[in-house]
Amino acid sequence: MTYTPDDWAILRITSEEFGVVDKIFCSWSGGYAGSDQWKLSSGIVKYTQYQDYIEFLQDSGSVYRCYTNAERLSGYMSQMLHSFRTKLTKGKFDVVSFSDYKSKNNLNIPKLHDIIQA
Repeated sequence: MTYTPDDWAILRITSEEFGVVDKIFCSWSGGYAGSDQWKLSSGIVKYTQYQDYIEFLQDSGSVYRCYTNAERLSGYMSQMLHSFRTKLTKGKFDVVSFSDYKSKNNLNIPKLHDIIQA
């Protein structure tokens, strides 16, 4: 399945139990009659950068097509991130810009599928 969010950011989750996992944290605006929605991906396996967007392949096999001009935290996402940080105290949640992620992507950071197989 391919997801194309309205807003997105890379969320780096660090915990003693699972190590470091990078995920796509995203949202869709509900508009006048609907409600906003958010989603957290299963874990980035690799990415392919195109002119206007980046496709992030996930551990689950799904793909997140993220437009470069939509990399940001919406107000709704900021609220959810605050909730993660206050309610899930055994993990650390950091937003990483794509440019930082791309420049440090060659580091040996374990991915979710590596952790599960260990």
